Amino acid sequence: LVGKFTDPAFGQVYAEAYTQYLPISTSKAKEADAVFDSVSFIINFDYYHFGAATETVEQFKIHRLTEDLTFRGSNDYYNFSSVNYDPTPIGEGELSISPESFDTLINFSSADTIVTLEIKLADDFGLDLFNNWDASSPDFKDFRIFTKLFKGIAIVPGTNNQQALGLSVGTNTKVRLHYH
Repeated sequence: LVGKFTDPAFGQVYAEAYTQYLPISTSKAKEADAVFDSVSFIINFDYYHFGAATETVEQFKIHRLTEDLTFRGSNDYYNFSSVNYDPTPIGEGELSISPESFDTLINFSSADTIVTLEIKLADDFGLDLFNNWDASSPDFKDFRIFTKLFKGIAIVPGTNNQQALGLSVGTNTKVRLHYH
């Protein structure tokens, strides 16, 4: 859930999301002549929404985490938890969201419509990923080691957002590295 809106009973509601990522295929070797092109973050929405009843433009900012996400025993996360991230976003994007359309799509579970937002991320972030891509290295194959190098990302709502939106964390929400 990511967003911001004012609820008549509870006041200001604010939600950020934090996530980690890992290469889908850790066995694919980078070609010797491969050249970095760009990197993007793709958000797949699950049609869950709260807030404005009319169409609004919602902004999303992507930040690098500066704190490890830890689970089970050493740290649990709750609705009031927060995780530290670099204050400078590595990418920003916006999308016009219609609650009416989301309501229609959520009621058709067999619908083939997927609402996504692709956000171009900073080249230095992409180069960091690209330069560390080594299928033979434990840095690339072992999730615990990989997440020490790349702690994860924060998805932060824009200051003028008027809705909180659900994100699908399946395979359609991802960091995509472009190269040739």
